Amino acid sequence: FFFGYYSINPATLPASTRRSAYSSSPTTGFVCGGDNPSVISSIQKFTFASETASNSPSNQGRNAYRHCAVGSDVASYLNGGFGGWPNDFGTTVGKLTYATETMEQSIATIPAPSGYYDRCSISARDMGPSTQVAPTVTPTSSTSDVPAPTPNTGYYGGGTAYPAHPPTARSLFDKIEYSTNTTTALPSTTAFPGNTPTPLACGTGLNAYFSNGALLYKMPYSTQVLGSIPNLARNHNGGGAFSNN
Repeated sequence: FFFGYYSINPATLPASTRRSAYSSSPTTGFVCGGDNPSVISSIQKFTFASETASNSPSNQGRNAYRHCAVGSDVASYLNGGFGGWPNDFGTTVGKLTYATETMEQSIATIPAPSGYYDRCSISARDMGPSTQVAPTVTPTSSTSDVPAPTPNTGYYGGGTAYPAHPPTARSLFDKIEYSTNTTTALPSTTAFPGNTPTPLACGTGLNAYFSNGALLYKMPYSTQVLGSIPNLARNHNGGGAFSNN
């Protein structure tokens, strides 16, 4: 990051996969499910310190791909997917606890009439990093890092609903409270202006940013109201999104 370039890591996952759900603890990245080309339920992991990849002792318990994951520094919450209900998560939320690498298949239900796939998901702080605060009055200026508040809320938005015939793109958002494992449907003020089948999401500690690949939207966590901002310079349908937070 310091020199503005990247390299290909020599580690490879035990199984090649695509359209998985991705999440991360402070020490380990997890690749959940996917297809290769058959739909799988395995969970693979990448350990940051050693830069090695291996299978997690647990698995999703369901075959699912095109699902999404959002989490805190202690657990990840998986929702939706496509793989033929009840083999995917549908409207249920599964929980992957990082410390034990164990999977609970159904801890909550998304308040929606049908399941979703290709949703975006985001949390205020996925890994609970520090935040910079202003220094106390001293002869010299400086900043210091202090622990940020523990993240407690994750958001799922857009995507495609099924088993509607034909599958129908959606614009609405739902949220999950980590501490209570409860889900809530957000009002129309937190919704894409139009149905968005494959949205992108990234954010900071204060705001979430969403896109349908061309249009860009901002949602302050404090208000949970979605508003449009200047559009992307280029179209990125089907791409990815990340931030430096």
